[in-house]
Amino acid sequence: MKAAAAAAVALLQLSASAGDGQDRPTGQGFTFRTGVELVSVTVTVTDASGRFVPSLRAEDFTLHEDGKEQPIAHFEAERVPVSLGIAIDTSGSMVGEKWIAAEGALNRFLGNLLSPHDEVFLYRFDSRPTLVRGWTTDRSGVARDLGTVRPTGGTAMYDAVAEAKPLSDTGTRPKKALVVISDGND
Repeated sequence: MKAAAAAAVALLQLSASAGDGQDRPTGQGFTFRTGVELVSVTVTVTDASGRFVPSLRAEDFTLHEDGKEQPIAHFEAERVPVSLGIAIDTSGSMVGEKWIAAEGALNRFLGNLLSPHDEVFLYRFDSRPTLVRGWTTDRSGVARDLGTVRPTGGTAMYDAVAEAKPLSDTGTRPKKALVVISDGND
């Protein structure tokens, strides 16, 4: 054990003195300097139809900085948990087929695309924005809440975004997003 520790210290001393090319006077110890630059690049790859492309490897990517290819030092193909805010238009212009389509799409999204590690909140907006459910991982609860909503009134879309954006910033997951579902008639 002592031999391994002495070898490690000797290696550190050799690395430290070899790194800067300066001689160190005997008896003054050593200085160890190091620097590491690692830039994290997060990507999502989709096909021409907008579907997520799974099972990618580091070999499937090239990374360029200022026209020069850079090595990929670390690669993870795991899905990163998301904090997702949802603001859905429940104004009178959404009555009928628009509401049925929006509710169905959101339910499929909640059930099929989000993972158990994701968190969501739900705002609805008609004449004014209303927080229906704050941050939660209970996607089925959000779907139940959505089922109680009936479209009526005006469209306060800008107010909803202004209220929902600060809440979306408080999410605890690495990725954060705010999705607005509306027919766009403000």
